[in-house]
Amino acid sequence: MSNAIKTYNSIMWSICREYNTIGTSMTEDAETRNKWNLRDLVSEMQYTLDIYNDPDCCYYEEAHDPDASYHKEALKEWKSLTARMKRFINKYRAEAMTMRCTEDHCSKFD
Repeated sequence: MSNAIKTYNSIMWSICREYNTIGTSMTEDAETRNKWNLRDLVSEMQYTLDIYNDPDCCYYEEAHDPDASYHKEALKEWKSLTARMKRFINKYRAEAMTMRCTEDHCSKFD
């Protein structure tokens, strides 16, 4: 679990969601969040990935706007971040599905 938390936190820090980390000084609602299990981590990561894949979301729009001067860099960053999220989910999904979430994450894995 410690490796999963480390990777999860790394991804959350890289997308400026440090409030969503586990066991750090920036963890929001630490009492609840620090009780999360692997299923919660996978579910929250799926929810975050769903946000990034929503065509109406600013992350997606920024990365897919060919008229923006920074389009290539934004698309490269978006692809990198979404790939990291997918790898995390794929790595831990099987084990996570043997558990129950401790709370709702608005994910297909809840």
